[in-house]
Amino acid sequence: MDAGIAALLGAAVGAVGTGAAAVASGWLGARTAQQQIIAQHIQADQQRRFEHARDRREPRNQAYADLVAQTQKTGTLVNVMNGAETYATDDVHKVMEETTKLLRCRARVAVEGPVNVADRTKA
Repeated sequence: MDAGIAALLGAAVGAVGTGAAAVASGWLGARTAQQQIIAQHIQADQQRRFEHARDRREPRNQAYADLVAQTQKTGTLVNVMNGAETYATDDVHKVMEETTKLLRCRARVAVEGPVNVADRTKA
């Protein structure tokens, strides 16, 4: 075999090998980039769900805390009135006012809280 033909065959094999390696490398790179994009979308969805849950949790916790505090305040006032021998008109109005506040707190829990918790407050 002539040295010139051997050189041409060597160059051709080298070019084909280099081209095949470039195609394979490009395909793997594109596949990796696609997988990264999918992973980033999944992570963004998880982050959105986490932030949504956190944003819902804070007002819900405050609504429950307000309901418990108002329940205790109204209960204390009713207990004090039960121990009294007579009721003043102002005392009755104060109990009605505190009860109205309690019902507002309960309504807020029904709005902020999940349905199953809101249903339990009806009982």
